[in-house]
Amino acid sequence: MKVLGISAALSVLLILNAKRNKARMDATSGFHPIFAVFIGLGFMIMEIPFIQKFVLLLGTPIMALTVILFCILLSSGIGADLSDRPYSSVFTSVPILAA
Repeated sequence: MKVLGISAALSVLLILNAKRNKARMDATSGFHPIFAVFIGLGFMIMEIPFIQKFVLLLGTPIMALTVILFCILLSSGIGADLSDRPYSSVFTSVPILAA
């Protein structure tokens, strides 16, 4: 529950900062490489603790890596599919994250 609150607070701060500074996020702004780096770091920061915990459950690191990567890629795909409809994606993802 703490992670959800921290994520929500940081998201609101980033959105408010972008609106206040009228940040441009087009192809010439240089935002895309930075965004890709942070997405990659976020995935790695999530994967490592999950793999460590799932090794205890599944027994082998290869099995844990396979299960974690499958789940992360599947949920990323579902999130990308729901991103067309921003309000329905919020109402779908928030109860799942809170559970």
